[in-house]
Amino acid sequence: MRNPLHLLLLLLSTTLTVSTLGANSLSQGDRINLYLEQERLNEWKAQQGSANAIPPYQPTYNYYGALAMDEYGMAYGAWVATGAIAHQFSTKPKAIAECEAAKPFGKCSIVATVSGGALALAWDARNGRSAWATAETMEDAEQNALRTCGSSSCSIVYWITAPRGSVTRGAGTGGHGWLPGNDEALITAMLQRQQVKLYRAQAGLEKFSFTSRSGIYTSPKEAERVAMDACRTVQQGSCRILQTFADTCGVVTYAKVKGKVQYFVATDADAKQAKNKAMQQCADKWGINSCYFYPAVCTGLAYGYSPSLPYEGLTENEKAQAFESASKGLKEWQKTIEAMPTKP
Repeated sequence: MRNPLHLLLLLLSTTLTVSTLGANSLSQGDRINLYLEQERLNEWKAQQGSANAIPPYQPTYNYYGALAMDEYGMAYGAWVATGAIAHQFSTKPKAIAECEAAKPFGKCSIVATVSGGALALAWDARNGRSAWATAETMEDAEQNALRTCGSSSCSIVYWITAPRGSVTRGAGTGGHGWLPGNDEALITAMLQRQQVKLYRAQAGLEKFSFTSRSGIYTSPKEAERVAMDACRTVQQGSCRILQTFADTCGVVTYAKVKGKVQYFVATDADAKQAKNKAMQQCADKWGINSCYFYPAVCTGLAYGYSPSLPYEGLTENEKAQAFESASKGLKEWQKTIEAMPTKP
């Protein structure tokens, strides 16, 4: 039986040895256990008279796993190491390196570790939220992760198994990626944390009432460009931006004046109020019977909208189809506009 002083001397003598394994931060108990395991093996080899003797047993250790995620909770990286105790400390930097390999939008850090059990990662694609949990078995880990995720749209998307009693000394394995779901869900999750504004724009023809509206974009210039491109496809005169707004609702109303169309615009957090404001502007100038309106459009995370994918233009075939469709709609609008009463 070794006394505590002897163990302390052994501990100090092994500090340099284990540090080469990346285990400088091992606890005192782990350092002693690691040393005693190695001493036991050396004693057996000495009895065999050969330092190269193959022992009749392999020391058993738990697997060690670590999960890293970026600050938005969407990009992830994981690493599972086997073998010596020191490997539990090598898993963390390697998991972070895996997360960084996924090219995240923010800093990666360790969010969970597991040893001698399982870890499950759940993702809520509808709400852009991730959750994780550990347990003795994979089944329990998955159930705990889904419970923590807390939505019917949650599913298990990644897991780590770190069983007890490894008999290998492999270097370990890892993986990385972005949590699944459509691009809009991923971007929405990021924007919810950044509180980015979401813009929409509406463009109209100068000669008569034909308006186009853009999708939802994080840049007002992008929203306006898409609205103008859509308006220009009809090739029936010049277009202009009628209004650009973010995180609210917008309405366009119009009246025919001396063969031209005069537009009125308004915004409000409430779609009905936006319509009332725009119609009131038109009615005050030309009378309610001469005024028409387009349905309200809203934008913003508060209204349940996600940003549109980056605008990439249309193929020639898609442009032809869009032009044909717009031309048909335009002819119908022209008939409607021509039938409208004209204010002098």
